[in-house]
Amino acid sequence: MIDEFFGHIARVTSINMLNLAIIDALNVMTPTEVIAMTTAMHHENWRFPGKVPAERVDEFTDSARGIVSQTVRAMYSAGKPAPERFQRFMLTEGIRIFAGATEPAGRVLIVAFPGNGGRLMMPLPIILQHLSPRQVDVVMVPDWKKSNYRYGIPPLGNALEEALPKLRRHLPGGYARVVTLGTSSGGIPSLLAAPIVGADTVLAIGAGSLDDVRWAKGNGLNKRQLMEAAAPGLTGRRVSLAYGAQSPDDEVSADVLTGLVPHAEKVKIAFDDLEVKHVALLPLVNREMLGPFFEKYLGL
Repeated sequence: MIDEFFGHIARVTSINMLNLAIIDALNVMTPTEVIAMTTAMHHENWRFPGKVPAERVDEFTDSARGIVSQTVRAMYSAGKPAPERFQRFMLTEGIRIFAGATEPAGRVLIVAFPGNGGRLMMPLPIILQHLSPRQVDVVMVPDWKKSNYRYGIPPLGNALEEALPKLRRHLPGGYARVVTLGTSSGGIPSLLAAPIVGADTVLAIGAGSLDDVRWAKGNGLNKRQLMEAAAPGLTGRRVSLAYGAQSPDDEVSADVLTGLVPHAEKVKIAFDDLEVKHVALLPLVNREMLGPFFEKYLGL
């Protein structure tokens, strides 16, 4: 993975492209891979491997190191002395599982639906570092088209009502529990998926509006129709709808969703000294609260 990453960034020609390339790489990396990558990048002889003007090599080198270092610092806010040893496997095209080395019996499967950036409001290694591979495996189900899932989950299906049952067939079995987790545009899919994949718990953060105008051009049913049909299946499951205190649109969305799922718990993420907007999970990292947050609302 490290050699593949360096080969990938070697093709970029601008700082913006470099930033995007590193962000994309971090969306599929494990904590141990990030540590290995930053160790290589901070060797005194390491320089940006691409073909950029000589006078800009230091700029590209420092920028690459800086982005990865931010991720490493956030990882270590979990308070653990070493990177968690998740392993990455492909379940089917576009769907990866980040798993521990133990059997699923007695453990939890998290089925995660990230937002349009392909992440759960932060680079994946930060999320994984705040979990334990001895306790959980994580399946990432992104929308690679970056279309808020309105065209389904390629290549599983071109509409969510088609894709989610197919997703269930690709998930490994034998776990003590299954939970779903969704952020931003992945919030509604995490709610829709719960009855289908047999999840007993759902945590959606910053879930989007049921009346997102962009879905007018999507495939299949719109989000409101999908949620109205799925709501009865959420009865008896724990549902938490989290949002940032300074994100009024997300609070409205949580209110609308509790109209359909009356037993859902609204969770306001708020701090006296900081505005918490749409990316509501990120402020929990620096305060060493992300792990306890997952423990509480995913029942870990």
